[in-house]
Amino acid sequence: MSATNQSESIAYTTIDLLRHGICEGGDILRGSTDVALLPRGLDQMDEVARHQPHWNRVISSPLKRCSEFAERIAVQRNVPLHLDDRWCEVDFGEWDGVKIESIRANYPKESELYYNQPTEFTPPAGEPILEFQKRVVSAFKQLFDQYRGEHLLVVQHGGTARVLLAHILNTPLSAAIRIAIPYACLTRIRVYHTSENNYPVLLAHIPELSAD
Repeated sequence: MSATNQSESIAYTTIDLLRHGICEGGDILRGSTDVALLPRGLDQMDEVARHQPHWNRVISSPLKRCSEFAERIAVQRNVPLHLDDRWCEVDFGEWDGVKIESIRANYPKESELYYNQPTEFTPPAGEPILEFQKRVVSAFKQLFDQYRGEHLLVVQHGGTARVLLAHILNTPLSAAIRIAIPYACLTRIRVYHTSENNYPVLLAHIPELSAD
């Protein structure tokens, strides 16, 4: 059954972005580095899901720290699961998998520039942030084109959530990077549909549900 609110004249699609829980590797730039969830990280995500009674389907980054939980919750809720590479975290290139402390020590100017002006600097062999945002927005738009009227769970990363929020809120990427998205953070977006356009709205951002 469609999740469209039949009592309103404007249909909508609800999209929940759930960041993965704490995972292996410690304080590193994970990016495309494919590490698994720690048991505590899976518990964090289970706790958030416990408060959400219904999803029509699950979409997930194929990286293990997302897909492990996505597969689990899809089976538990008996809903379809779709893996989509476009929801993968940004590729940090030569910085990927490296401890953040080491990057700051060895590349102080570059790391500061990447934090404050991410469109002006890309880590060596890394993915430019505007290209990253473009692929995430493409994946987002396909959701409400393909699954209009449903309530969707997207299991993804801190970076994907930030660049998508920058797009929805029409803010610079340098501002979006300052949005707190801790492990197992839930962000709810509602996309209202009219005959002329689609209007995404940030409905809720709930970092306090995370155990971290």
